Amino acid sequence: MKLKNIIFYFPNFSEGGIENVSYKLANYFNSKNINVYFISYKIPKTKNFVYKKKIKLINFKNQNVGWLIKNFSCLKLLLQILFKKDKKNTVILALSNLHLCIILSKILGFNVVSRNSAPVDYFKPSPTFFDLIKFYIKGLVYSFSDLIIANSKISAAKIKKMLFLRTKVVSILNPFIMPKKHNTPKKTNTILYVGRLSSEKGVIQLVKGFEIFQKKYKNYKLNIVGDGGQKKIIKEYIQRKKLNEKVVLLGWINNVNKYYLNSKVLILPSFFEGFGNVLIEALSFKLPCISTKTDGPKEVLKNGRYGLLIKNNEPKNISNGIIELIKNYKIYTQKAKLGYKENTKYDFNSIGHKYLKNINSVLN
Repeated sequence: MKLKNIIFYFPNFSEGGIENVSYKLANYFNSKNINVYFISYKIPKTKNFVYKKKIKLINFKNQNVGWLIKNFSCLKLLLQILFKKDKKNTVILALSNLHLCIILSKILGFNVVSRNSAPVDYFKPSPTFFDLIKFYIKGLVYSFSDLIIANSKISAAKIKKMLFLRTKVVSILNPFIMPKKHNTPKKTNTILYVGRLSSEKGVIQLVKGFEIFQKKYKNYKLNIVGDGGQKKIIKEYIQRKKLNEKVVLLGWINNVNKYYLNSKVLILPSFFEGFGNVLIEALSFKLPCISTKTDGPKEVLKNGRYGLLIKNNEPKNISNGIIELIKNYKIYTQKAKLGYKENTKYDFNSIGHKYLKNINSVLN
């Protein structure tokens, strides 16, 4: 039996790496004449879908309620779709809030593929009792998936160890579409961050690290592209430290290409990172990269072959990392060029084919 319907279950859709991956995958499945249903409580930007009329966006309309009501409402929407579909040719691709989605899908006899985008042991540096309970519950519930897809080999290995049952786990890289060829402009003395402004991304640590760095390198500035829950905290820190002329909050920008082209360094200072899409994007512009040494970035940067990996996001480490890269800029530019050549393995069609092949396997 071949896949006919795929349901993207993504209640807490916002804007970020996994969201961009979901756009690409939805477009790929649709290009193969597979019906795509996209459940979320925030409406995705339709301009990112190539086949807009064929992809059915199913959203919870009332945005003025709490996350718990939104999540249960999305489960209700999922239930309504499943009652109308044939379990022989329909698969649920769970992208977030997986637990109840997995349980509901299995009760109704549907196949469910769980995609894990963050390291399952992200809490290890400072574990709490509650973290450990969540970890074991996740291991139990995840086990009932028909397939689990991780976005790095390291994450896949960790998931296999935590499962209670012998569920199939595969590692499939995130899809990427190479930008069109461009002229290389003159680089400016700019450090670039692109991503969500959330606590796990370490952006406040980046600002503090840059603050130390710019005391010696006064002609540099930091551009922060993105938005999120920590924006207010970051903005207040910038104002309190009088860094307004040095650190610029740009918000979400549809086309980040000019920033990749003009910047001197891309930095990803996350506490944990499942993959690190922005590293791939930066390397596609041959932009030297710095990242904390977490699961995905270690794989993307080949343990330092394609960029600089720092131990953690302590501000002093961030400052030292930027100084190291600036002092040895020619070396790290060469590393970025090697990474650019490696980007072909993230080809959109090749990765899409791997997803389709593995998802089809759960129906047979």
